[in-house]
Amino acid sequence: MKKAILYSTVFSLLVYTVVSCKTKQTSVINKVGEAQELMRMKKSYDIYTVDVVQSKVNWKGSKPAGNYHKGSIAIEKGQIGLEKGKIKAGTFVLDMNTIAITGNIMDDQMKSKLVGHLNSQDFFEVEKHPDASFEITSTTSDSLTGNLTIKSISRSITVPYVYRVDESEVYITSSFSIDRTLWGITYSSGSYFDLLADYLINDDIEFEIDLQTRK
Repeated sequence: MKKAILYSTVFSLLVYTVVSCKTKQTSVINKVGEAQELMRMKKSYDIYTVDVVQSKVNWKGSKPAGNYHKGSIAIEKGQIGLEKGKIKAGTFVLDMNTIAITGNIMDDQMKSKLVGHLNSQDFFEVEKHPDASFEITSTTSDSLTGNLTIKSISRSITVPYVYRVDESEVYITSSFSIDRTLWGITYSSGSYFDLLADYLINDDIEFEIDLQTRK
């Protein structure tokens, strides 16, 4: 009986040691991989981090009749990489839970109702998809091409931009629009439904981006 208990205890210790070592080894490998990737990026580019407080993302949705809604959304995090003063890479994450309506056209109750609708399955399904992102894949002096991911659907888009480097800061501005139906947002779209009349909503969503980044 004592031998059985002893063998059981030894076996348990061995299992714990093996699992613990594997966990530590995996953790170390992951950290080394992250460190190597960070070092590679730093060697290749000058890295600038987005100032999420000062940066702005504004949007506009409209109807064919001419009425529209404007709003904003917060940047959760982001970085850009410069090489010899030129933008070469970047990643940005938007916090979809921060969708807001701007302007004084609507009272607070109506704004809250509209935000709730935008968060629903009809539009962005925010509970299921809390983030959206844009990852730059190539650049020119006046355009950025990258993968825009909304509702876990990624599409390549090219947008115009202007930027300015000022000592340890980089400022970027961009104005563009996207066809929301390409990301599965078809609510009240004339491309998918007929005879909507006043309920018809344009497929295009307009964006005004103002980014401030710091080294």
